[in-house]
Amino acid sequence: MFRRKREEASPQTSADSLKAAAELLTVRSEKQLLELALAHALEIAPAATRAYAVIRQGTDKIAAVKGYSQDFVDLELVGPWNDGTPRISSNLSGDLFNPNVAEVRAKLGAMGLREVRNALIAPMRDAGNKGVLGALVLDAYGNQSFEPTVLEAVQRWSWVVTQSLTLIRQLSYHRQLAWHLTLAFIEAIEAQDFTQLGHAQRVTSYAMALAREIGLSSQEQNDVWFAAMLHNLGRLSGEDLEPAAVAGLGFNILSHVQELEASRIGILHVFEHWDGTGAPKKLSRNAIPIFSRIIAISNAYDSLTSERGEELNSREALERMRFESGKIYDPELIERFASVLAQNKATAELRQGSLFPA
Repeated sequence: MFRRKREEASPQTSADSLKAAAELLTVRSEKQLLELALAHALEIAPAATRAYAVIRQGTDKIAAVKGYSQDFVDLELVGPWNDGTPRISSNLSGDLFNPNVAEVRAKLGAMGLREVRNALIAPMRDAGNKGVLGALVLDAYGNQSFEPTVLEAVQRWSWVVTQSLTLIRQLSYHRQLAWHLTLAFIEAIEAQDFTQLGHAQRVTSYAMALAREIGLSSQEQNDVWFAAMLHNLGRLSGEDLEPAAVAGLGFNILSHVQELEASRIGILHVFEHWDGTGAPKKLSRNAIPIFSRIIAISNAYDSLTSERGEELNSREALERMRFESGKIYDPELIERFASVLAQNKATAELRQGSLFPA
C-alpha cells in the first residue's frame, strides 16, 4: 500500500499567511490584533465557523470574538488551554463547562457552545514557553471536525500571533513609560510657579483634539503630544524670557534627543505668526510647521480661558482668536478648532480622555 503524503501548504495559502502576518504588524491594540488573528485562523481551519480569543491577565478573559456576540467579550472563564497543550476537544462538557461556575456555564450556553461538536484549542505561550498568555479557540458545529494537520497549522499561526502580541505589549509599556515620565517631569517644572500648574496638560489635550480633528497620523499625533507637553521646557532656566526665547531654549535642550526631532522643531516655531511677523524666523503661512500652528492655537486658548489667564468663556475666547485669524493664527485651523469646541459642552469634557495619543 502507498502511504498518503502529508499535505503541504499551497503557494496561495503561504501567501495568505504572509499577508496576514504583515497585517498583524500594522495594528496598535491587542483587540485589533486578536480579531485579525481569529479571522485568519478561521481561513486556516474552514471546518470552524466561530472563534474566540482568550487572554490571561491575572484571570482568563475572552478578549475578542468572530461569529459570536461582542457581549461575551470580557467574560472570565477557565478552559482546556491551561496546560499550554494544543488539542482538539470533542468533550466540551468536561473540558469547558464543568470547570466553570454556574453563572459562567449559563453564559457559555447562551453563546451556543453546548452545540459545538469539536473545538480546536491553540494556546499562546510566551517566548520562553514558560507560561500561557491565552489561546485561540475555534469551534466547529454540526458534522464538521478538525484534522491533526489543521491543528498544527493553527498552532503555528498562534505562535506568530503571540510574537506580535508580545511586541505590542512591550511597545505599549515603553510608550506609556515615556508619556508618564514626561508628564511627571513637566508637573515638577510647573510646581515652581503655581499659576502654571496644569497648563501643559490642558494645552496638550487641546492640541491632541485638534490633531485628531484634522486627521494626523498616529506618529504625527505622538509628535504633537511631546511638542505640546514640552513647549515650555525652556522655563527650566528660571529666567524671565520672552515666549519665543523660552521656545528656543526648549529646542536647544532637546538637541540630542533624535527621537523628538519633529517635536522640537514644532516647539521652536510656536510663536511664529501666520502673516510672517512672529519669531524666531518670521516664517509665514504653511512654512510654519503644522505642529507649531496647532500648539499656538491650543496655547492661546488656554491662556484666554484658564485661571492663569483671562478666564474668558469658550465663546469669548474663540471670538478673540478669530480676530487674530490670518494674522497670528492659521485661519483654517482656527475654524477646525471651533468645530472641536462645538462638539463638546465644556472644555472639561474636551480634555477628558484626550490627553494621550491613540
